[in-house]
Amino acid sequence: MIKDIDIHIAIPTDRPNQGILEPPVYKPKYTDLVTDKWGQQTAHFHFENIKPGEKVAGEMTTIAKIHEVRYFIYPEKVGSMADIPADIKDKYLENNDKYQYDDPVIQNAVKKAIGDEPNPYWIFRKIFNYLIDNMYYEMVGGWNTAPTVLARGNGSCSEYSFVYISMCRAAGLPARYVGSVVVRGDYASHDDVFHRWVEVYLPNYGWVPIDPSGGDNDWPRDQANYIGHLAHRFLITTESGGGSETMGWTYNSNEFWTTESKTYVVSDHFAEWEPVE
Repeated sequence: MIKDIDIHIAIPTDRPNQGILEPPVYKPKYTDLVTDKWGQQTAHFHFENIKPGEKVAGEMTTIAKIHEVRYFIYPEKVGSMADIPADIKDKYLENNDKYQYDDPVIQNAVKKAIGDEPNPYWIFRKIFNYLIDNMYYEMVGGWNTAPTVLARGNGSCSEYSFVYISMCRAAGLPARYVGSVVVRGDYASHDDVFHRWVEVYLPNYGWVPIDPSGGDNDWPRDQANYIGHLAHRFLITTESGGGSETMGWTYNSNEFWTTESKTYVVSDHFAEWEPVE
């Protein structure tokens, strides 16, 4: 028997790529709303005494307008590292068990990638280029630490994001990740894979998206398409620096449970899209 289970579903908000047209509807009614240290709000569902074979679920439905977004960034107009606000640095330069940016693997990679480059934009680009040259995309099990992934030379979108954030933070450039559900193929579609990428703070521009795993392309044109660009196929639910008290290192949703001994728990996460126009 599952003694208790707590499900957290990340609540999407208005962003440059999306507008939430109606407040989300929850099924069943959430137990409460919780905000973590990163400012991420989740709908929290609490269930108790779930018997063998019994199922419980938390569900959120929302109506959103999704936009394509492209940033045009002029390197000479990007401010200096000194122009980054102190509160942004305090929050998004944090080191932890996943990024481990003091590890020699990360430190050496940063030196090779950026050298003595002072411009935040070129730091942002050179780290992206370094990962193109030194990693390839592969869906592998688990979300390993940034030094492990970089040394291995391949990773999922999440692991690419961890490495990229680690290297940016090691260079003094604030970075965080966002997570989303994705339109897969047709506008009416099912998604149980999801996607995660990075946002970097560039002074005078603010938070700019960059997708390091998307950079695993042969042609420079296709690589550049993942810098400052989002297609209109993502609903971003999660914005985090990682290690959330509610979301952990996951995105979109998360759960915690306690059970009697020898209990096998199956957990499914998925999203369904339907066009409204």
